[in-house]
Amino acid sequence: MLSSLLLAAWGFFPQEVDHVVVVSVDGLRSDALVFAGPEQLPNFHRLLSGAFTLNARTDPDAIVTLPNHVGMLTGRLMKGPHGHGWTSNASELPSNSKIEDAEGRGIAGMFGVAAIGGVKNILVAGKSKFSLFQQSWPQDLPKAHVRSLDSLDNLRAFEGELSDATLQHLNTGGSRTLSFLHYPGPDVAGHSHGWKLQKDSEYIKAIVGVDKELGRLLEAFDTKREGGYISAVILTSDHGGGAPHYSHKAKPGLWVNYIIPFAIWRSDGKAKGDLYALNARTRKEPGIKNPPETSEAMPPIRNAEAANIALQLLGLKSIPGSTVNTSQNLHFGIQAQD
Repeated sequence: MLSSLLLAAWGFFPQEVDHVVVVSVDGLRSDALVFAGPEQLPNFHRLLSGAFTLNARTDPDAIVTLPNHVGMLTGRLMKGPHGHGWTSNASELPSNSKIEDAEGRGIAGMFGVAAIGGVKNILVAGKSKFSLFQQSWPQDLPKAHVRSLDSLDNLRAFEGELSDATLQHLNTGGSRTLSFLHYPGPDVAGHSHGWKLQKDSEYIKAIVGVDKELGRLLEAFDTKREGGYISAVILTSDHGGGAPHYSHKAKPGLWVNYIIPFAIWRSDGKAKGDLYALNARTRKEPGIKNPPETSEAMPPIRNAEAANIALQLLGLKSIPGSTVNTSQNLHFGIQAQD
């Protein structure tokens, strides 16, 4: 207890924030951020100026969209005795689909904890299957903007509408908000044209498009900072891609499919550094391996960390029954260097 109080006094436990946005960029390979660099992707790299790693991991047993997003929102991996158990990645789901355990009991998510804490929630997503989350937690998630892209030609306007819905929530949702924002563009481009790391490839152009949307989000956070509100972004992805060329499923053991970025950025600057260096006692840098869930005494940083980090940023406790970062011990804070 004394050590915790001293750490807090020294500024290692930054104050809670007012607005948190968890951003999932579907199909985002970490090496794409390196390839395109800060000239093409200034806003991605601004987020990487916070606490980050480009060597995070997907769920070890599901390198596809929906099971990984269930993990991001519940703080659980798919398999194991306390896993979330959701395996389907179907494009369309029955209207009665819900996230439940083997006994048919609902599984808690971050929106429920946030709602109890007085935080206003929204889910904004670019694939219709994300309706699963509002169906599972209707009381905790009264606001949702879930759409599917009709054509890659409309991608820019479509993702602009996703940003619009998120920005509206930030401006009208009250003094404390939690948003989950999903951009589908890189995944759509990858499946349609391949995960090509070439300057003018459709994949890179889709990531550049998301970068522009992130710029709008960061501009809004800068404005809120001027008004005395602190905001935070958690950036991650559900999978990479390119093995095989137009997919990410047939060869899940190849690193291009499961190595993803993970970043925590705060508008007050109180998040900075390499996440593995900051957490050397609790997380193990995995090289290019994808450790199985059963060997996670020292796990890699995974996208399922996002849920309990979001709650921690808001000053709230972790999700009941969650198994990833349950103790909220992923360190990312520093003392502000004002």
